[in-house]
Amino acid sequence: MRRFAVIVATLATLLLAGCVGFSITPNDMRKTAKSSSFASHETVVISQPFQSVVNSISSRAPGCLRGRIKTSTTQGSAAYGYTTSTHYTTYTPSVVVRGQRAELHLQQLVEGTILLGENKDRLPKNGWYIMVVDITPQAGGTRIEFYRTMNLDIVVAAIKQWASNTGRGCPDLTKI
Repeated sequence: MRRFAVIVATLATLLLAGCVGFSITPNDMRKTAKSSSFASHETVVISQPFQSVVNSISSRAPGCLRGRIKTSTTQGSAAYGYTTSTHYTTYTPSVVVRGQRAELHLQQLVEGTILLGENKDRLPKNGWYIMVVDITPQAGGTRIEFYRTMNLDIVVAAIKQWASNTGRGCPDLTKI
């Protein structure tokens, strides 16, 4: 029975991964966010100067969005026994500034992931791109475009607060 539960969990993960697709570049994440029901694209305008927004996000992202999270999952029943699996997820942010354009990338690496199919040799060093944020100046403020997978609402909220200077707190990465 334990083996069956592991097989079902693995197949479900592969099926979901096939629906979402893995983003191996920032451009892949942008495309995925615009075409998948498991990802989203959102644009906001912040009434702060471009350089202020970039400075704020650049100063907060490395300390707040970098982390290694341990997750344990137990499956089974008293009749058939329980199986506990533990894995670690590492989140790695990076900020790239090129003139009047900045990008925040957030990558996710799940240790112990077994990759199959076309993506097995394409995993980027810091993992799949789960969020790309484009930051550009706009009349009266700064335009921020979020391209992301699901379950990143707390990260988006934190970035909006940093950009608008209304908060400096870090999101709880264990809630992703």
